Amino acid sequence: MAQKYFDLYLKQARWQIAQDPRNPQSMGMFMKYMMINGLMASPREIVNPSMIATLLEAASSSDEGRQLTQFLDTLSREYGQPFEQIFDEIVPTFEDFPALVEEEKADLLSRGGNHSETAIQQY
Repeated sequence: MAQKYFDLYLKQARWQIAQDPRNPQSMGMFMKYMMINGLMASPREIVNPSMIATLLEAASSSDEGRQLTQFLDTLSREYGQPFEQIFDEIVPTFEDFPALVEEEKADLLSRGGNHSETAIQQY
């Protein structure tokens, strides 16, 4: 299920870039994804209740969105609590993760907008 989540996240990130490729903010989701794949940021940057809600809203009518909703509903039933309440229990904290300091992340994200044309051509 984790791979399906990351696929859905990347799909939404590419959609945002396609909507406004010249806007540095459009690259935000994609840059976070790349930072996590490059072990430069904690996976919690994109795996968190807020982002899950955003993805579910954006993909509510897609197969991926329905599968994610079913998975979260199953987890909630098994744990007897809403997903937001069990999130910290079931998703690792990555506390020992050698993540970048906030200033470095902000700098990378702000520079990411300069490469939006290249990123779109690659996908």
